[in-house]
Amino acid sequence: MPLRVLGPVSRAVAAGLSACLALIACGQEKPAGTAEAPPPAPASEPAAAAVTGPATAASLDALTQQAREAFEKSRRAVVRITASDDYGRLAGTGFLIDSNGTIFTAYSVVAKNKDIEVQFDGKKYPARRLFTDRKSGLAAIKINAADMPSLPAGRPSELLLAAPIIVVGYPRDLPVSPSVGFLAGMDWKFEEVPFPTPHLRANVMVQPGEQGAPMLNAMGEVVAILVAGPEKGSACFGLPITAARKVYIEYLRFGRPQPGFIGAEFSPRGGTHDDVGAEAAVTGISPGSPAEKAGLEKGDVLLEIDGLEIRRPADVFSASFFLTGGDPTFVKVRREGLVRTLEVVPVMHPSVLTDDEAFSSSDEPMLYRPLQLRR
Repeated sequence: MPLRVLGPVSRAVAAGLSACLALIACGQEKPAGTAEAPPPAPASEPAAAAVTGPATAASLDALTQQAREAFEKSRRAVVRITASDDYGRLAGTGFLIDSNGTIFTAYSVVAKNKDIEVQFDGKKYPARRLFTDRKSGLAAIKINAADMPSLPAGRPSELLLAAPIIVVGYPRDLPVSPSVGFLAGMDWKFEEVPFPTPHLRANVMVQPGEQGAPMLNAMGEVVAILVAGPEKGSACFGLPITAARKVYIEYLRFGRPQPGFIGAEFSPRGGTHDDVGAEAAVTGISPGSPAEKAGLEKGDVLLEIDGLEIRRPADVFSASFFLTGGDPTFVKVRREGLVRTLEVVPVMHPSVLTDDEAFSSSDEPMLYRPLQLRR
């Protein structure tokens, strides 16, 4: 039976990735428009050609060198993953996060699939599932190996727009390969479906088989995991590596993700969710919730959550994702012109308590159909 490779995730999969946010958004606005790029200078203008020609060539040479170095540093820690489901064999990509054989990949690569096998460096290893988390789109598997190469983690928050992004994966049935593009945004939704936390969007052409691949910065550090993309594969979305590690640490601590919930609703004021300078104003408090117990009130303007400054309303999504049920945190608000800091103890998000199918560990059978694109 031919091997199927997983391609970009459709809108249905993006819906599967949407999380139950710790702070519930209300009155979401349409995303801000994007200005058109200025037209290129006519070729007949020698001054422009003299400036842009050599400069462009030098920039492209530098980018090529960065991408080549990042690829060479990372390729041995990037693996092909194959597995079986009711339709046969399928394939995706993953990468080692430590020397003991722990591998991150996309949820759609593993899901409830059986006979998981890892291939790289000319060898094959049977793998066992550690967990799959439909809400974040993350999965982790493990092979019995030691002294394995692994990829270092970068800081997604330090990336600037148009920063180089290198995706290293196994397209179709081809060898491990790099694909290069640029960071186009940090998006909190796709086609009106919210992500659990803002995702990196890169204009990198994604091919079937690259689902779960690492997205690297110019230093060769992982900044995200490729988990979704438009159906035509013209771009890709990545779960930030910081978010992936948060889910993994909760798995190590509790045996499953433990997203926090404080029970406050908010809406943007003075702009949209994406406008820097617009305020995130509290519009509702759930009775008996941690927010009510901490003294949060309607009309409070959120300034900081768990150490993350709220510079635009969309920042609340990222901050709420990183809350852990049972772990105390601090919320800074502005109320009647005064800044107040409140200690809040989030509880386990109610959706998690009623949606055990969203998470599975230790190769237990999944009770729902995996969300993945078939070829």
